[in-house]
Amino acid sequence: MGADRQADGTHRHAPTGAARPAQRHGERRALRVGIGGPVGSGKTELVACLCAALAPTLSLVVVTNDIFTREDAAILNRRGVLASERIVGVQTGCCPDTAIRDDISENLDAVEDLEARFAPDLVLVESGGVNLTATFSRALVDVQIFVLDVAGGDKVPRKGGPGSPPLTCWWSTRSTWRLSSALTSR
Repeated sequence: MGADRQADGTHRHAPTGAARPAQRHGERRALRVGIGGPVGSGKTELVACLCAALAPTLSLVVVTNDIFTREDAAILNRRGVLASERIVGVQTGCCPDTAIRDDISENLDAVEDLEARFAPDLVLVESGGVNLTATFSRALVDVQIFVLDVAGGDKVPRKGGPGSPPLTCWWSTRSTWRLSSALTSR
């Protein structure tokens, strides 16, 4: 990582823990939504459902994360949820938690490039499979959704599990299945 370093060694993005600056007068800024959860919990399915539901009315782009592949981006491209140039797969080469919280440079570069090219209304950033304490850096996303595989234990939110305070929304796989069924039955 570290592709965002300037020649003099300075970093061109806001500090990792800092909230993004407010938009400038007259500029429109995309809402950035982080989608996290364990491997196999349904993050990519949720992204696909959101794209299908929102693309007719909003301009969307997606950034996915995998350690050594671009598998989730390929899945979304095969499903045709958005034009392929609006989906970027980032190979982080590191722990998924690190790529969304500590060293967000590769993700931030991908998000900023998509924002410059498409001026979207909404940016979805799907994390790689993360543990139950993962949270996104506020410099990367404005809000986050944590996807829980209910087979993995639907008591986690009630018991105050994974980093509950900064999370904007909990999403269970049962909700994804209902949304997917509703969208495909149209």
